[in-house]
Parts: sequence; C-alpha cells; structure tokens
Amino acid sequence: MNTSNRSVRLAMVIAIIGMLCYTAHLWSQNVETRPAAQTVQPGDAGTQANIGGNGNNNNRQEVGSSLFHTVRRGGPMMIPIILCGIVALTLVIERVIFVTRKRMWYSEQLELYLKEVSEKSNARYREEKADELREAFQKYVNQMERGLVFLQGIGSLAPLLGFLGTVTGMITAFAAIAAATTVNARIVAVGIQEALITTAGGLFIAAPSTFFYYLFLHVIHQRMGQSEEIIEALCENLPRISDSIDEGEAVEEYR
Repeated sequence: MNTSNRSVRLAMVIAIIGMLCYTAHLWSQNVETRPAAQTVQPGDAGTQANIGGNGNNNNRQEVGSSLFHTVRRGGPMMIPIILCGIVALTLVIERVIFVTRKRMWYSEQLELYLKEVSEKSNARYREEKADELREAFQKYVNQMERGLVFLQGIGSLAPLLGFLGTVTGMITAFAAIAAATTVNARIVAVGIQEALITTAGGLFIAAPSTFFYYLFLHVIHQRMGQSEEIIEALCENLPRISDSIDEGEAVEEYR
C-alpha cells in the first residue's frame, strides 16, 4: 500500500510539472509570435511594400502557431476536458511506474510469485492448494486493475464533453447570427471554431486514455490465461480429495 501511495504521489508530481512546463512553453510561443509593431514614415515605399508582403504571414503565425490561444478559444468546456487530461496522465504514469516496479510486464514474474505462494502453502490436497493459489492470483490482478476503471471512464467521458462543447459552440454561432444586423463570416466562424476545438480536445484526451486502458487490459488477460497453466503445474503432484475419499471407503470395506 505504501508503494502504491508513493507511486500515486510521484505520478501526480510528474503530471503537474509536465503540464506547467508545457503551459510555459505555450506561453513563450505566444509571446514570441506576437508581431512587432512597425513604424512607417510617410513616403517610405520600401517599408510599406515590406509590410504589405509580410502582413499575411504575420497574421497566419499569430493565429495558427499558438496552441495556447487555440485552447482558450475553445470556450469554458475546455476546462473539464483539460482536467480529464491531467487525471488521465496521472493514472497512466502511476500505472506504468507501479507495473514496472513490480515487473508485471513479464510473465516470469507471475510464475515466481505463484511459486512463492505455493512454497508457503500447507495444503494437502490439489483442490485446496489450487484455491489458495487462485486467491493469491486474484490479489495480484487487483493490483494491476487499480485505477483502470477511471481511465476507461475518462476515455468515454472526454468525447462527450467535446461533443457538448460542439453543441454549445453551435448555439453561440446561431445566437450571434440572430443578434447581428449584418451577417459575415467572422461571426459564424467564432462559434464553429469553438465547436471544432472542443471536439478535437475531447478526442485528443480520449484516444491515448483508451489506448493505455486496453494495453493494461491486454496484459491482465494474458496473465489470467497463464495463471491457470501455472497453478495446474504446481498442484499436479498433490492427491485429489476425491481420491482420498475413495481410498478411505475402500479401506473401510476391506476391514
């Protein structure tokens, strides 16, 4: 339990530091891509031509190069989407650290674990020992499954939040159209942009969350299949309870 708590704390620290570093990087990009103000003197034809030629490039850099501004334009629905991303990142880091420390990626570790439990067992019959090993394996699996339900939930919830942002963005677009006396492309584009950004953000969080969920689930299913083979091999030298009962009845009949 202490190891798990340390893994959770370490994962949270790494996730928070990573998000802060990424935010600082985006902020620095935002500052660097702001076009510098240029002073044009009357009659300076060369400078005016230079500004006219580079004006479109500066505008494209200002609009497209800053992911920080893009996320901000996504509207209020980006806040729960980003929170889901932080939680998912924390869970993935914690699970990777825990599984790597316990060497659960390797099937040999499961065999060593069950052999250790088998050596400590005092069971006399095959069925009794098999039950003990299955109970120990269930505890082993429970450690691997910890947090996966939340990871699966985030993989399902993030797209729904994105689609909700899509709906609110379209509502904003149509409300702006209804309130405007003259409709232009900019009025419509603001709401559509919010809708597309939230959808992309939800899918961006859901895709890696779902990937890591199925990755861990694949490892668990592999260990489940291997556990039965290992348990059967560890218990094959012990007598069955039914055989002992049959022998006892035979002895009673002989007497």
